[in-house]
Amino acid sequence: MAEPEKKARPKVIKSEFTRKELLVRNGFINSEEKEKYYFNDETNHFEPVEGEKLDGKDAEEENSEGFFGFEETGFPKPVKTYRLIWEAHSLGVEEPYYWIYKHIHQDFAFKDVYKTEDSFFSSESSAMFGVIQQRMSPIQDRVSQYLIAIGKLVKELFQIVRELRILDEKLTHYKHAEEGKQSSEITLRGMFVDLVQGGAKNPASVFGMAHEVGFTALPDLFFDAPIVKADDVDKLVEDKYKDFNKSLRQVLKRQLQHFAVWKEKTHVELKSRKIFLLNYLRQHYDTIQMYIEWIKPYLKYIERLSMKTKHAESPELIASFEGNMTDIEFLATKIGGEYQPVIIATFNFRTIPSMNIVKEGYQRGPTHTGRMEVTLRAYAWKKEQIDAYKKLKKDETFAFLSKISESLNAALSTAGTDIEKYLVEAQRQLPGAKEKEEKETPKKRKTFVRMVLGDFLPPEGAPKPPKKKKEEEEKAANDKKKAMGTAKTAAWNAYKNFKKAHGMIHW
Repeated sequence: MAEPEKKARPKVIKSEFTRKELLVRNGFINSEEKEKYYFNDETNHFEPVEGEKLDGKDAEEENSEGFFGFEETGFPKPVKTYRLIWEAHSLGVEEPYYWIYKHIHQDFAFKDVYKTEDSFFSSESSAMFGVIQQRMSPIQDRVSQYLIAIGKLVKELFQIVRELRILDEKLTHYKHAEEGKQSSEITLRGMFVDLVQGGAKNPASVFGMAHEVGFTALPDLFFDAPIVKADDVDKLVEDKYKDFNKSLRQVLKRQLQHFAVWKEKTHVELKSRKIFLLNYLRQHYDTIQMYIEWIKPYLKYIERLSMKTKHAESPELIASFEGNMTDIEFLATKIGGEYQPVIIATFNFRTIPSMNIVKEGYQRGPTHTGRMEVTLRAYAWKKEQIDAYKKLKKDETFAFLSKISESLNAALSTAGTDIEKYLVEAQRQLPGAKEKEEKETPKKRKTFVRMVLGDFLPPEGAPKPPKKKKEEEEKAANDKKKAMGTAKTAAWNAYKNFKKAHGMIHW
């Protein structure tokens, strides 16, 4: 089937998406609806073509049998699903989780395991709620300090860029004057008369002396004089303006000499000033980048310690009870061909946390007992699909990080491409930069926003793979079939062996 035409459409900024919409944006789309979407290399997401809208109903989503019929789970459609619910008052939840994790990882050789979710919600009056808030408070204070510092540096960054723009404008006139352009020379002479001499208000200036008898032609002679260096002023005036009286020639020499020296000295001064500002800009950039690197782990800690609000209204969690709800998920993959066996293990715990005193440091830590629900989903995915699902979970889990990066992105983007241009110039000022630049192969340069906010922004789109031949398609189909069998077998055995090891009915 031919690929749908990728028509440009207005970019719509939306801070939050539903789980169905996230599935669609990350490529988990029903085969009959794929023509409605195209892959946007800029955002690294699937977006609707012109005339269409993002619709969560287009997602290729799992419909699983629950207590009240079939329900949409928010997960991509799997090959097979196994579900287990275990509830006991004395059930410790750590042991079942690590049992399943190690069984899949070690016994079935699913080498690569990625934690895709780790969130919780505690009842407001529980002891665990108070402990979490105590731990979050100093981290939040530290983050706010860093964000204030970053805001000040970004503000100063704009001032530096503005001054560099003004310097570039002035240096352009100096450069063109050196190339022999009379218009730029006249502009510099006008700046000299207005800014240095004070214009017509100063009686000793070019325009001020023009009001005196015998010096009326001075402005015309001053501005019409050819480009000349300080050492050649006397010769130029005596040769070209010998028909004028001696007093006028003397004043013209003085004015041209003063201007030539001013032009030479200010040119050197402006170039030195620009080098200083470029280094200062580079220092600001490095400092902002350093603060961003420092703040990243703190922002992730806050997100992980923050309560998951979807459980706040759950009738299973009562504010006055000691209760906690925890969601854990990992994605395990096994080395294969083009398609890899994948198991997504989801754990939903409803527990009673018991705060125990740890002797070392005398800090309280929770021990959880209660109810566990485990779901094992088997897939046969390509590496691109695995990365897309991990990106989906990252978009969902760290939604507030994207809001911060969007605000910083918007602020930094207002400076246009000038920041990137000046950063490149600043890099060239470093020792050995030119030799290094010549040795390196040319490649696409990162934008300033992506250099600073790297981890907060979606990765740049990768080139699309070429179309496959018939033999390759058959090989891919066999790889997929084999991966599906491996994933189903591993998920079934993990489910069966867990029940057997814990004294449950099994077959």
